Amino acid sequence: MKIKHLKYLLIVLVIITQSCGQSGKSRTAIPATADSREEKAVQTLKEFYTAYILDCDSPAGNRETATAIKNKYLTTALSDKLEDPDLDYDPLIQAQDCDREILKTLEIKPETGQENVYSVCYAWSNDKKICVRLLLTEENGHYLIDDILSDANIHGNE
Repeated sequence: MKIKHLKYLLIVLVIITQSCGQSGKSRTAIPATADSREEKAVQTLKEFYTAYILDCDSPAGNRETATAIKNKYLTTALSDKLEDPDLDYDPLIQAQDCDREILKTLEIKPETGQENVYSVCYAWSNDKKICVRLLLTEENGHYLIDDILSDANIHGNE
């Protein structure tokens, strides 16, 4: 009799274990909260600006690396706008030159009441604070910079 009870107990344990594993899988399908989406967007912008500024400021910075960074973090539409030969500055940093020192003061915050709009601010060498307002879009689970809202030449705002 004991062996028969042991078999039933093992069967019950296997069923419980399998059902727990399935319920764990369904938990991953729960949509992300607004806070976790904001954190992911901010992290994406930090990664972009770090890679972009370090490449721009490095003596070995080259067009291929900059293009790869832009392809990873910008939408095609924005990349096309940035190819305008009349631009004599970099709209992504609102300056003509890069300096890796600005990474020390980089602040990225979601704008209140503006969905997918983020401010990227940093202190320039003369203690001037520069802010860039960006619109992000989500494609295939990744955030991409879709527009530079604060730039008159890119977006048409003053």
